[in-house]
Order: sequence, then structure tokens, then C-alpha cells
Amino acid sequence: MYLSKSKKRNIIIFIAILLISLGVVAFLLLQKPKIDLAQIAGSGYSGSDLTVSVLPLDATVSYQWRISDSAEGPFVDVSGATLAKLSLGYQDVGKFYKVFVKGLDKYAGSIESTVFGPIKGVVITWPTTTALNYGQALSASTLGNGIALINGIHVPGIFSFETPDVVPSSAGIYKAVVVFTPTDLNKYKTISSSVDVVVNKAELTITIDNQNVIYGDFLKDFTYSITGFIMNDDITSITGTPTITSVYSPGLDISFSPIQIIGEIGTLVSDNYSFKFVYGNINITKRTLTIGGLSGNDKTYDGTTAATASGTARLVNLFLGDNVTIGGYPNFTFVQFTAGDNVRINVKGYTLRGTKAANYILVQPVLYADINPIVTP
Repeated sequence: MYLSKSKKRNIIIFIAILLISLGVVAFLLLQKPKIDLAQIAGSGYSGSDLTVSVLPLDATVSYQWRISDSAEGPFVDVSGATLAKLSLGYQDVGKFYKVFVKGLDKYAGSIESTVFGPIKGVVITWPTTTALNYGQALSASTLGNGIALINGIHVPGIFSFETPDVVPSSAGIYKAVVVFTPTDLNKYKTISSSVDVVVNKAELTITIDNQNVIYGDFLKDFTYSITGFIMNDDITSITGTPTITSVYSPGLDISFSPIQIIGEIGTLVSDNYSFKFVYGNINITKRTLTIGGLSGNDKTYDGTTAATASGTARLVNLFLGDNVTIGGYPNFTFVQFTAGDNVRINVKGYTLRGTKAANYILVQPVLYADINPIVTP
């Protein structure tokens, strides 16, 4: 192909300029400081961080972490891992890492670190917990002895609740966060996990009210009170009613008094409370009997208080069917010996007898009659 002298000259000039430009670029590149070192540092256990140090110390660089299942590779880029720090998790145990570092701005060159690994797993035996009651804070639970091991070597530190002041909102199993804080925080990071804390039900007290009953009478309805609610709870925190029973029945002798009123769970249900009972008592008091069927006899003044009565004495207010009869030797006495109308007659001496007599109190009757004055012709 024929080229004119002018075209040859232009080509020669272009090549010369290109060579000069490449020379300038090469010169400038040669003048930029290069990255000399990239080194990975860290304890190398899951739950900690790996960091990269480079030389020169003030170098502006980019990072790309690379991972492999073996020290020999192959290594592949870790997506998004482009910072000087890499946080390790349980999934990294047994893995190997490199980091590729490239100079930026006024720094030139690139370098890949040596292999770091394998990543060690932290084996933690989390502490057991003691049970607490509904309404108590986590701090009421005691942590047992936990153990942290890295490759079988004990790592000293302290196990504690992350939020010891928290009060579980319900009974049952509470998932509490426990934190392991290593003694050497420069070498290790804190690790947390959830452990089960048993939250027992709180206890409500059901107090059955006492009752007083007169022998032979029926009981009133059983009543009770409930105390012990906590956490701003009230009666709406439970459902159902207790079963309350007693062996009492009308006609049961007072010798059995007091008689216990027994409470049982019945249909009571609560997610957060258990129940205990304070039993009540039935106190039987004697039934009062009076005597009817008698009337006082009028008399003419005789200077004495002697009195008499007529009629057949009978017991009033006796419990139906009881074997109780009137006994004794009654005595009738006016309260005065002088004449008067409707004078009171005191009665003494009536008693009770029969198998049920001990269940009664007998009130002596009160009679009235006239003491007429002596009429002289």
C-alpha cells in the first residue's frame, strides 16, 4: 500500500505522542506508593471480628474478603464483605479467609493476605435457671454454672441476664436472654442466647367465711373472699367458682361444733394463679326453748307469795322430731304478796330431758295473775 510522505509523517508523529503519553503514565504510576502488606488479625472464633491491617498505615484501599473450605482454596468472594472488619458467625466455623486489598487514589498496587483459619467454634453450655413466681423479676432466678469453651479451652467470664429487672407477663416458660461477658474483652466479644426460665403460678388465697347457726336451722349460702392478686390483676384474672361443702345438716348436735367448711378448686381456672384454701367453721349455738300452755291462777290475798298455774306445759320452738321433753319440779311464786292486778309469777324448776336435750336452752315461763284483796262483809 502506497503512503504519501505527509501521511507517513503524521503516523510517525502519532506514534511518538502515544509513546510519550505511555511513558508519562508509567512514570506517574511508578511514583505512587504501593500497598506493601495486608494482614488479617483477630481471635478467630465465631462471634468475634476479623480486621485487616495494611501498610502503609495511611493507605486508602478497597477490601474484598474471600472464603474457602480449605486453606488451599479455591477462595471465592464473600458478597458484600468489602470493609476492613468482618464479623464471624456460627456458620463460619471451619472456614478459611483471605482478603484482597487494592490501593486507591494516590496508592497503587494490590495484595492478597495470607490465609487465616480455620475459624474456631465457641461451645457454650448455657447456665440453668431456678424457677421464679409470677410477679417476680428475672433477678429472682439464680443462674447456674455456664461454661464457654474455644477448641476445648475454657474462656473465663460471667453469665448474667440481659434485662434482670424484667418481670415476665405470664406464668409458664419465659425465654430470657442470658449474656456471656468474657473477662478479656479485648480478645473476645460478648455472646448472648435465650434460656428457659420456669415461671410458676402465683398463689391466691380463698378464705371461706365462718358461719354461726342456731341448732336446727339451715345455713346461709356459703361466702368467701379471694386475696393475693398482683401485677394489677383482679377477679377477672380467674374464671369459675370453688366447690364449698360441709357435713352440717339441721339437727346435727352441737357437740360436733365447730364443723369445718371445706373448699375445693371446683371450676376455678387461671393462667397465672394457683389456689389455696383457708377453711371456714360452722359454730352451732343452742336453740332456745320456751314453755307454753300454762296460765297463772288468780288468788285472794293470803299474806304469802305462793302461786299456782293451770294448763299443760309444752315446749315451744322444738326442732321437729327431737326426743326432748319437759322434766323437773316447777315452783310458782308471785313477785309480791300484796293484792294487785296482773302480778308477775316467777317460775322455776322446769328442766329438759331426752337424748337431744343438750342442744337446747330452756327459758322458764313468765305468768301473770291477780291477787285479789280480801272482801269483808
